[in-house]
Amino acid sequence: MFITESEIEIFSIAELKKLGFFYIQGPSIAPDAEAAQDFLVAEPAVPYGELEKRESYGDVVLKHTLEQAIKRLNPAVPETARQEALSGCPFVSA
Repeated sequence: MFITESEIEIFSIAELKKLGFFYIQGPSIAPDAEAAQDFLVAEPAVPYGELEKRESYGDVVLKHTLEQAIKRLNPAVPETARQEALSGCPFVSA
């Protein structure tokens, strides 16, 4: 049995959504995309407000979204420690 890249992607997205992750189609967050349009978003709501676009095609993680998640999950942790955690992420540039 041969499994295509597309089938792996569809399966992976479905599994991550089951775990509570949000899926947003790549073209809607591309650095050169027009203003984000609701019909391009795969989920009915963006978890942290306005849809963030990638600064470059090399961005794997949306920095602002990750920063908001760290803050939401660790409200009692000092801001300096949260920023240190963010800077420790190998996929986020300063």
